[in-house]
Amino acid sequence: SGSENIIKMVTDNNYDFILMDINLPFIQGHEFAKIIRELPVKRIRTTPILGITAHTFENDIVLFTAHGIDKILIKPFSKKELLTAIDSLL
Repeated sequence: SGSENIIKMVTDNNYDFILMDINLPFIQGHEFAKIIRELPVKRIRTTPILGITAHTFENDIVLFTAHGIDKILIKPFSKKELLTAIDSLL
């Protein structure tokens, strides 16, 4: 499945950060971020996650960050905003 492939990718590789759309086709991004944070590989639990979403409700953002997403970028965003968000995580 899609989630199993992604879990294998994040456990087999050493990424500087994870860029994740909140609306994944197989699971909600905040739920998947929680799964990533609970993996038994320490470096993955601390790898920054940048979530992108069209949701702008404060409740949603609180939920996303509570599940381990470090920063939220709301669509639409500019290239500069994306690069600034990535830079803030590294």
